[in-house]
Amino acid sequence: MSESVELDDKQKQAERVWIQFANILNPYLDRTIPPKYRGFNLRYLQPSDKSRLSLEEQAALYEELGAHPLDGWAFFAPAGYSKTVCSTVLYREAVFANLMEWWTKMYAKDDYQSFEWPKNAGFYTGKPEPEVPRIYVWRKSVPDLLQQHFDMFNAEDRENAVKPDITAEKIQQGIDKGLTPRVFLEEIDKVKPSEFSINQIFRLFDVIDRNECQLVIDTNLSRQQFTDVFGEPIARRVKENCHIKEYGF
Repeated sequence: MSESVELDDKQKQAERVWIQFANILNPYLDRTIPPKYRGFNLRYLQPSDKSRLSLEEQAALYEELGAHPLDGWAFFAPAGYSKTVCSTVLYREAVFANLMEWWTKMYAKDDYQSFEWPKNAGFYTGKPEPEVPRIYVWRKSVPDLLQQHFDMFNAEDRENAVKPDITAEKIQQGIDKGLTPRVFLEEIDKVKPSEFSINQIFRLFDVIDRNECQLVIDTNLSRQQFTDVFGEPIARRVKENCHIKEYGF
């Protein structure tokens, strides 16, 4: 076989891999990103006069996000300061990174011939069976998440109750698989503080902190208001794990 034919065959294999990759990535993003924000992508994000941030501030912020897309971030600002746009484009990067992590742990990057995502029935024969890709990236409203924890805690059969979308145990599961869990939390300012809610939030933030996972939060509270509501132990874990951005206060 000539060198040109080998290169052409390898290119076709690579294209097949990326088609399969996209067939997992794109539907997942469509399911987990609201339609209003699906068009935003960090690579093409441009300042907009629809934001209450100045064009100069937006440009500087988006450049910083692009330089550190897989770091933790905490956005403190009133409504209209592009917090959701920022968290959405970071979430998109996080899901992509999770699937890439899984791939590189299962296969060599240039081993296109052995790479095949599982299908609905059967696996690629002649190679070790790959695990179904598991995405350890979550994007969740904190009030909804706490309601899930509350429902499980109060279930008669707690062992068999529906588990919350995000738990310390699920985060640990991702760590045990050699992946970096990534947690995106919204509307934390809508939480009614109680001993139960503070304890559940602390437990999540603590496992994220101890294992250097990615944490991204956006809230209408100021940093001081956030500390006053949720306490210094939670605020300290945000400070130590996130780039802090505060606007409009």
